[in-house]
Amino acid sequence: MVQVATIVGALLSVAASVSATKVNFINKCSDNVQLYHSQELQKLEKLSDIAAGETYTRDVTGPAHMFRDGFDTDATLVEFSMPKDNKAWYDISVIPPMPGHCRSFDDCKQVTGKRGFNRAVTMEPLVNANGKNCRTLVCAADDKVKCADAYHFPDDIKTHDCPASTEFNVVFCPDGSASAPAPAPAATKKDKSNNNNYNNNNNNNNQQQQQQQQQSSSYSAGKVSAYESGTLQKDAAAPAPAGNSDAYANKATAAPAPAGNSDAYANEASSAPTVGAAKTAGSTKLGNVRATYSYKGKQAGNIPGTYNRVTKLSGCVKEQVSVNSPVGPLSEEVGIVFRGPMEIYNIAVFSGESHGNGTFSRVSSYARDSGATENLMFMNNKNVDYSGGGKHGPQGFSTEDGLQKADAPKVLKGVLAEATNPSQKGAGPGIETGAEVNIMTGKSCKDGGCLGYHGDNDYHGWGGDKKLFVTKVKMPQGKSPNQPALWMLNAQVLHSNQYGCNCRGVGSVGGCGELDIAEVIETNDKRDKVTTHYYFYDGSVLSPGGDNFAARPVDAPTVYLTLIDAANGGLIKIIQVDDFDFSQGEITQELYQQMLQA
Repeated sequence: MVQVATIVGALLSVAASVSATKVNFINKCSDNVQLYHSQELQKLEKLSDIAAGETYTRDVTGPAHMFRDGFDTDATLVEFSMPKDNKAWYDISVIPPMPGHCRSFDDCKQVTGKRGFNRAVTMEPLVNANGKNCRTLVCAADDKVKCADAYHFPDDIKTHDCPASTEFNVVFCPDGSASAPAPAPAATKKDKSNNNNYNNNNNNNNQQQQQQQQQSSSYSAGKVSAYESGTLQKDAAAPAPAGNSDAYANKATAAPAPAGNSDAYANEASSAPTVGAAKTAGSTKLGNVRATYSYKGKQAGNIPGTYNRVTKLSGCVKEQVSVNSPVGPLSEEVGIVFRGPMEIYNIAVFSGESHGNGTFSRVSSYARDSGATENLMFMNNKNVDYSGGGKHGPQGFSTEDGLQKADAPKVLKGVLAEATNPSQKGAGPGIETGAEVNIMTGKSCKDGGCLGYHGDNDYHGWGGDKKLFVTKVKMPQGKSPNQPALWMLNAQVLHSNQYGCNCRGVGSVGGCGELDIAEVIETNDKRDKVTTHYYFYDGSVLSPGGDNFAARPVDAPTVYLTLIDAANGGLIKIIQVDDFDFSQGEITQELYQQMLQA
């Protein structure tokens, strides 16, 4: 948990509490309600076990809140959003998980073979009710008539709004029963051409609805991705809640196009990111292990510490923050940096945040052979502000070779070149050193939630203290400096300035954190080994023995698994294996245990 030790932080928290909307979750069911919550498709967390007859109260502020009873995605969703318009937007959704473009209550059930209902629920404004936009919503059963107030399909419009000062009662099982839903029908296979015809026929209707939906569903936690069957549909209206998306269980869908770049995406369809490959069942075998290196306990960051967070780029203004996590500052959002000469074949990111049982779900991926990406952006530091006024950091979209700034997201072609002129000191990546790119999620910081300084073109990293990064790379011999590298940075470093004003610190003083996963260092004259180091906080805790811990993969690709795990006192572990099944959507408990024992 991070605590900002400033008066400004305290004032912001007071301001947030003033504008919050009070919500009372009342359980009239005959059994407990397990109240789960997610905001903006981020980590799903359990808030409370509400006993029968009891009430749990929570102040809600900010956009895109989803609440439901239970971890299972086949559930009735209660959604709130408090954007900066002095309104409390609210709705109920019974759209089944992963609905695609189903067009009605019955159609969605047939398409998915699932339901979006598990409890009867009402949402009642206690003040300001006017019987119109601000009124009680009722979903009494898994039935399109008895649950007429809820979203039934993605293009439905059922969002309501009251003044932000309104207090709400959310009542589970308002009639006092458990309301067990009927079985969902078996899924039927839809013809893609029919879906495409439907999209084309309804394009005008979508455009007419767009303004209203931007006021409602753009604040909802379950927006459908802007990608349709692997390609972006230009000018598609932002749908209302996309059902009980698996994204709530940290199974992320493809990243939508950043705001303001839809035209650029549509014009560059051949190189824009596309939906990742289908997910298969998790493998149970780790395969041949070539090398490992572990940071445990204090060496993993399991000590209280502080670092200086950048709050303003102009003048490099910072404030001290405190962190206390078993994996140190790497519990915060992070990104991965790649430096040439290197070939990148595959990337996969898995989250174990919402599981707690040793399993992980894939949330991001990249495949060089198909060019498919899932919730992943390629960035670099070529978006330089030459005014000198600190108007923005140098992060921007990367070109396909990593050498220049792109005007819209591009998919890396998988090759990062050696330096073109290593004698030109201070010229930066691609010239003095090998070409560099870094990866971030597809979620823009403009939506809120990024720590420290961030600009309009910055994106979230991968947060949480239980996550796994899998990278398949080759490091062919270069000329000079011949120092390929793969490393992890706190996302804040990338948001402000990786090679300037940031929270990282210098040398062994790691500040907000740097983990060198596999780096060829200059003291290795033969350039035949890779090194790992972990720098954090004031540098007083260092782990010895990481220099040249494994052979450099010169002639054939290898796979590095980087595990960040807060369990058992804290563990950061790098495992080098021959290969990995990148199609798998889950890391099984058996495979996780093999990683721990490797």
